[in-house]
Amino acid sequence: MIGFLVWLVYRTLKGIFSVKKEQGSVNEQISEMVQDPSCLTFIPKTDARRRVINGKTYYFCSDECAARFEKAGKVREQISINDNKQQEDL
Repeated sequence: MIGFLVWLVYRTLKGIFSVKKEQGSVNEQISEMVQDPSCLTFIPKTDARRRVINGKTYYFCSDECAARFEKAGKVREQISINDNKQQEDL
């Protein structure tokens, strides 16, 4: 009977201290948050997809958002080129 009580106290204390260790490790894993410029979602920098576009670093939540952002940038560049050509023609 005494052995069972000792074991029960041991398991209870072990559970309490294990929870505190887990909480401490979670706090240590918090990283800087960055915003995806495509969908405006905030994500941990350590989980983000990193792309360097025209010399500037961007962080994305997914490869799909990165592709969408790059495609939108190419469309903007093309519109800018067309606008410049139209102004030259005048």
